Amino acid sequence: MRRFAAGSGSLTLVRSRPFRQSKRLSKFVHDSAPAEVELHPSAQLDVFEAAVVLEEKELGLGDRFVAEVARVVDALAYFPASGPRILDVDTEFRVKRLVGFPYRVFYSVGNERVSVLVVVHERRSEEHWRRRLGDLRSEGLGRESTGS
Repeated sequence: MRRFAAGSGSLTLVRSRPFRQSKRLSKFVHDSAPAEVELHPSAQLDVFEAAVVLEEKELGLGDRFVAEVARVVDALAYFPASGPRILDVDTEFRVKRLVGFPYRVFYSVGNERVSVLVVVHERRSEEHWRRRLGDLRSEGLGRESTGS
């Protein structure tokens, strides 16, 4: 279970069942422990705000959204290089799409650590998420790429 506070409320990422490794993907998994995954405060706020909006649209939709984010976060611990790269001059970010929701999760991979930085709706312009990633890069995030 992952719990974090965002804004005036709090949000809990809960997996209904533990992440199961696919048999067909098992050949790609090393015997090492899963990477530590952290949610940057901006990503926490993104998830919280999106869940509130979705819950207002349909009862239970926000909960399903949070569960999908939790599923992706859990998967990133085991498969940190699974998302395609978004290359910049001196940083490396990756992106994963949520299943069933038009949202993208932007993250960086460091030494045994994955940092989830931004969760953004797919209709947002490329300029929007590039600017947000640029702001995080200026904070020093995304510089610790492993090149995987």
